[in-house]
Amino acid sequence: MFASQFSVGFAVRVLDLVMLHGVDVIAKFALAIVLDHKKELMQCNGLEQVMECFKTVVTQITSTKLDRYLRKVIDAEWDKQNAYICRRVFCYE
Repeated sequence: MFASQFSVGFAVRVLDLVMLHGVDVIAKFALAIVLDHKKELMQCNGLEQVMECFKTVVTQITSTKLDRYLRKVIDAEWDKQNAYICRRVFCYE
């Protein structure tokens, strides 16, 4: 996903966390977003619908959702619970 698909505020907040916590934050944000929109993504029938879902549904992040994602990304317990998923899905080590 490209930052241009998201609001400027969202992209800036992610970049703030990248500067503070490192590039691993990007994979954590991606995982939080995908898990939050799992239902919508699972209803897609093919890659084109998945990409359209990312463009229209997933990128419409409210300030409330952004705050929730920020808390998840920096939460150590959430990090432990999802470390395995990150390694498997994003080749994150």
